[in-house]
Amino acid sequence: MKYFLTLVGLLLGTMFLFSCGHSRGSIVLINKTDETIVSALITIGEQQIALENIMPETSKTQSYEIRVDGHLNLRVEFISGKVIQKNIGYITNDVEFRHEITVSKSGIEVTDLEIK
Repeated sequence: MKYFLTLVGLLLGTMFLFSCGHSRGSIVLINKTDETIVSALITIGEQQIALENIMPETSKTQSYEIRVDGHLNLRVEFISGKVIQKNIGYITNDVEFRHEITVSKSGIEVTDLEIK
């Protein structure tokens, strides 16, 4: 009986782990500068999302799986070599996020945020 209860416990634990999915997030990065963004690196803990070659006055959208809770940081490098970065906020893997982030001459700003 002891082994049976242990087995049931392991099965229930395994089912719980596999039923817990990760949330999804998306980022819309808008380039409002007169320079091309050659790379934009978004990090959430150890997770990295890369966007490349965003021309002036255009945007790119990237969806991703939120694997961990953590700070969302953005590092942007322009074609001139100039680099700017900012901590955008904190996200958790049990909520879906949609960030609209605008890069302008004055810096990086979250211009829209949806949380589901």
